[in-house]
Amino acid sequence: MDSSHFIISEEDWSIHRKGYENQQRYHEKIKKALKQKLPELVSKADIIVKKEKESLLIPVWSLNEYKIRYDRKRNNNIGQGQGDSKKGDIIAKDKTMQQQDKQGHATENLFQQNYYEVKISIAELEELFFEELALPNLKQKKEDKVSTEDMTFHAVHKKGLEGNMDKKRTMLEAYRRNARYGNPSFFPIYVDDVRYKTWNVANHPTTKAVVLAIMDTSGSMDDFKSNIARSFFFWVNRFLNTNYESVELEFIAHHIEASVVDEISFFTKGKGGGTICSSAYKKALELINKNYHPDNYNIYIFHVSDGANLASDNCRCEKLIKELLEYCSLFGYVEVNTKNRHSSLMKIFKERRELNLRSYTVKNESDVYYAMKQFFAIEQYRM
Repeated sequence: MDSSHFIISEEDWSIHRKGYENQQRYHEKIKKALKQKLPELVSKADIIVKKEKESLLIPVWSLNEYKIRYDRKRNNNIGQGQGDSKKGDIIAKDKTMQQQDKQGHATENLFQQNYYEVKISIAELEELFFEELALPNLKQKKEDKVSTEDMTFHAVHKKGLEGNMDKKRTMLEAYRRNARYGNPSFFPIYVDDVRYKTWNVANHPTTKAVVLAIMDTSGSMDDFKSNIARSFFFWVNRFLNTNYESVELEFIAHHIEASVVDEISFFTKGKGGGTICSSAYKKALELINKNYHPDNYNIYIFHVSDGANLASDNCRCEKLIKELLEYCSLFGYVEVNTKNRHSSLMKIFKERRELNLRSYTVKNESDVYYAMKQFFAIEQYRM
């Protein structure tokens, strides 16, 4: 056959695709199971030190790929339906299992067989976690000069890269040419019929934003509270760096005084001193007035503390929070508090009704996931 010809297979591939389709359904179940485990996975302390390409082994309960199973007891059983069954009907039950259920003696081995480990990379975990998150209230600002590049396929040509072949247009060209010669079919396909997609690099303007991360580093922030704060800001940092190119981050650490620090110092800074939260809010205002005018930036503030603020400082905090809310797209306050009552600082946030103010109380490690959802979840996925 002429080497310039192309071959189209007319074989029915529906049977061959069954395995692939079953595998896709299986992977969807795996994805659903992993999503249910996200609160536990996000709180793992060792994730913070893992690299993006490293993997986690995650135990998943009772998920098996479709396969034929044989009766292990080798009983001579055969059955036939009456034609009136429907999806979800129970056909039969294992009598030995029924007896064990009644006696409460289900063997441990039967349950162990339903466990297996799924290997997932940190990047895949982030993709699952971040797909329902976005910066809220993000608006176009006056002086947005930042743009991102995006490739768009816009035209079709006779020459191009093999990987960019437009199969649909190629077959259409072959059909048209063959039809002109009295043979309306897709075969044969000649080199002159082949079409390739070409692209342009388009620049899309993106709006500017800044996130002010404020962490309480006072003496009352014990190891548990500090780890919660670091975990929350680790995921905030990863989410912003993964999903946004034009978002700036500023890190503020505070005890009785507040200071702007670099990222490494922010995550490794030791604990000590009392707690005056107003010092952090003053520092945030200074940064906004100096570098981030609200006309040019969407401003987000996230503060993590245990709420053990100096009582006499709460009035100053309330005034500064009100002032910051005038500039912010969102002000989020996370309180690490295992008690059954709010701190006096949390009460200030709870009493306010501004739409750009949200708060969340974290009681255990898995609540970090729900705190992220509280602040960043796209509206239909809000907790």
